[in-house]
This record gives sequence, C-alpha cells and structure tokens, in this order.
Amino acid sequence: MLIFAALKFFYWLKICPKELAEDFINMKVLDGTLKYLGNFQDHFILKKKIKQYIKDLPKRNEEKEMLKGIDKKIETAQKEILNKAMKKWEELENKKRRPHQSLLVP
Repeated sequence: MLIFAALKFFYWLKICPKELAEDFINMKVLDGTLKYLGNFQDHFILKKKIKQYIKDLPKRNEEKEMLKGIDKKIETAQKEILNKAMKKWEELENKKRRPHQSLLVP
C-alpha cells in the first residue's frame, strides 16, 4: 500500500506547476525511488507465483529444484532493490527543499 500512496503523491506533484513541485521535493530522486519499489513489487509477485507453481509440481522433479534456485536468486535481488530504494529515499530526506513562495503565509 505504501507504493500506491507514494504513486498518488508523485502523480499529484506531476500535475502541479513544475517550479512548485521541484521546490517541494526532488522529482528525479522520487521517481527513482518509485521505480525501485515497483521492481521490488514485481519480484515479490513473481516469487509468490513460483512458490505456488512449486506446490503444484510432483515431489521429485528437476524443474522444482531449478525453481527453488530461482526463488533464492529473486530473494537476493529483492534485498538489493530494497536497499537501493532506501538509499534513494534517504537521498530525498537529505535534500531539504525551500518552501515555495506561494506556500508561505504573509
């Protein structure tokens, strides 16, 4: 659900005037973070489908062993992707933006 909330936020910023959005947050870094989170979600869904497929296979099967290996590789890839997303998010937090003039209260 976090991904959907972040996407809504991203698209809301995309329809704002560019100066306002860029003064509020670094859009390139936010876009990069969302791409990593999307890749993580894709891997999550693939891993879930592989596990279900493994359950449907006979007990002793070459394909089953191969899929278990792929499952482990996906898990490693997910950790790497999540770490990259977290680094991007930290980059977002570290880049403080100044408030836009239209948002300042007189």
